[in-house]
Amino acid sequence: MKGFTHASVWQQILALLADDVSQAKYSFCVAFSGGLDSTVLLHVLSKIQSSIAPSLFSLKAIHINHQLHPDARRWAKSCEVFCHDLNIPFQQFSVIVKSSNKKGLEAAARSARYQAIFQAMNGKDILFTAHHQDDQVETVFLQLMRGTGIDGASAIRSHIRFGKIRVLRPLLNFTRRQLVQYALANDLKWIEDPSNKQTTFSRNYLRHDVLPLFEKRWPSYRKSIERFADHARLASDILNEYVAEDFERCFGAQKNTLSVDALKRLGREKRLLVIRYWIKQCNISMPSKTVLAQINAALDAAVDANPVVSWHSVEVRRYRNDLYVLSNETQKEFADFYWDGKNNCLIPGLGKLNIHAMQGCGIHKKFFREPVKVMFRQGGEKCNPIGRKGTHQLKKLFQEYAVPPWRRRQVPLIVIDNQIAAAVGLFYCSPFVVNKNETGLAIDLLSASIEERICIL
Repeated sequence: MKGFTHASVWQQILALLADDVSQAKYSFCVAFSGGLDSTVLLHVLSKIQSSIAPSLFSLKAIHINHQLHPDARRWAKSCEVFCHDLNIPFQQFSVIVKSSNKKGLEAAARSARYQAIFQAMNGKDILFTAHHQDDQVETVFLQLMRGTGIDGASAIRSHIRFGKIRVLRPLLNFTRRQLVQYALANDLKWIEDPSNKQTTFSRNYLRHDVLPLFEKRWPSYRKSIERFADHARLASDILNEYVAEDFERCFGAQKNTLSVDALKRLGREKRLLVIRYWIKQCNISMPSKTVLAQINAALDAAVDANPVVSWHSVEVRRYRNDLYVLSNETQKEFADFYWDGKNNCLIPGLGKLNIHAMQGCGIHKKFFREPVKVMFRQGGEKCNPIGRKGTHQLKKLFQEYAVPPWRRRQVPLIVIDNQIAAAVGLFYCSPFVVNKNETGLAIDLLSASIEERICIL
């Protein structure tokens, strides 16, 4: 078929991989719904793997069951059979979609889907999604109807990163019509979700009722819109380069924060650009103009006011001289548990306890002959930090270490013989530490990144 072939798709993939030549063999993972787009993408990749590039990448598919349709389980089974026939490893996961999400059911399902996919991947996997040119056009129109700026008008980018996960979209230069022709020519069967015909959804309304009128009047409108998105993307990239310099000068005292004092030294418009850039770096949804104004106002709040600005599943908080961007589940509490210290320990939603040997630092290994208790602050705890005389209240120590109030119940405490041996990431306590000539067990918390806690794409 003219234009859309295995070779043409492979050329798109190679172009997207051009800046990553570090891997001898890639690990490709396809977000596979069973619909037309992802069915074609998975089939094309399987053919490329077996013919054009047989030893260059491994391939697997991940299907997410949103449990929103009575046929969802049957769809998952159909996807599994399709992958079995192509000899492609298949994984499926079920998610619970919280339809109360202020952005609506569609956005909530997308958030839950990507969160589940990312959790199933490792840092070496490259995620492929099947967005095509028609998706791009629809997204531009939807963004314009929301009053977007040039960043939003850039619409769907062909390659992005979410934390350690790289996402590629090799079909953006091809139309849905080309995908349909390929599917029919290769006798592919795909799932038709009846919700795709419901014009109560804005994207479906555009697709079925509005854009056919554009095509009738301007048959090449897709190319024009795509060109507009390219121009917006270039302008956005140039603006981001300009803002990045001020962003780096505004780093706060804590990781992933902004300094209030540094922001206030900027003019209002540049300050808002820096805040937007910061939020974008966290891979979370951009706040409205009204919310941005509220964040700006928080800079002038009293130091002890601790203002909070929320939108969707995100919030910005100020503590002392720093702004923090967080999941609005910051009050989540974690249950105590026992840990043998033999391996790193994952605390879902918080991060990973990383234990490693270190000269002159950490807890003496003799204290790990039995599992230690990992607990979280309840109130009233006291401890004996090294380098200090006597017993100190944990609350006072957290204040000294500038631990924000919402994080104080999320600092893992290593407890041995009913005494605090360490506040992870902050300090160790007597009498559990090694001396400078001994090798101890140091413990760090590798925090879950904001995009791992919140996944709004």
